[in-house]
Amino acid sequence: MTRDELGALSDEFLVLASIAGDFASFDELVRRYRPAVTRQLVATVGPEEAQDVAQEVFLRAFRALPRLTTPQAFGSWLRRIAERCAGRRGRSLRRREGLETPLDAVLRATCPSLAPGPEDAVIAAMFQEGTLGAIRSLPEPYRETIELRYVQDVPLKRIAAYQGISAEGVKWRLRRALAMLREELRELSNTRETGHTEQDGGKGDHL
Repeated sequence: MTRDELGALSDEFLVLASIAGDFASFDELVRRYRPAVTRQLVATVGPEEAQDVAQEVFLRAFRALPRLTTPQAFGSWLRRIAERCAGRRGRSLRRREGLETPLDAVLRATCPSLAPGPEDAVIAAMFQEGTLGAIRSLPEPYRETIELRYVQDVPLKRIAAYQGISAEGVKWRLRRALAMLREELRELSNTRETGHTEQDGGKGDHL
C-alpha cells in the first residue's frame, strides 16, 4: 500500500491493522502524530530530551495497542502516554528498568517515521532560540493549538484527535488564540511606538 493510500485511512483502521502486525500502518500513525508528540515533549522535557522521549512514547504505544478499547481515540490516548513518559523522562527510565525488548528493535528497523525528522529540529530550535515570542506567551492549550495548526501545519482533525476535542472545539481555540495574539501584538506595537517617541523627545531636549 502506498503512502497516499495509507494517508487516506482512518486512525481506527490503522490501529487495528497495526495490532494485526502491519508495521506500515503503525508507521503512518507515527507520521501523523509525531509533530504533536514532539511539540508536547519539547514544552515539558526540553528540546534535548524530546526526540528520545518521543521515540519511547511510540514504542510504548505499539506494545499497548492491544489494550486500546477505542481505536478511534488513538490520538488522545497517545497524548496521555506522552504525558506519562514526560514525567518519567522516557528513555532514561527504560534503560534503568531494562524495558528494552526485541520488538523495539524491529519497530525501529521497519518504521522510518520513528527516526527523528527535520520537523523535530525545527520545533526544538523554535524553543531554544526563543522565537515566536508572542505565540509562546499564550496559555496552554491555545498555544499548543495554534502552534500545531500554523507552525507545524497539522490538519484540524489530527489536532482534534490528539487533544480529545471536536473539530469545532479546535476552531474555537484557534479563533480565541488569534484574538489573544492580535492583542499581544497590538500592545507590543504600542510599547515600541511609545519608546521611540520618548527617545525622540529626549533627543530634542538636548538640542
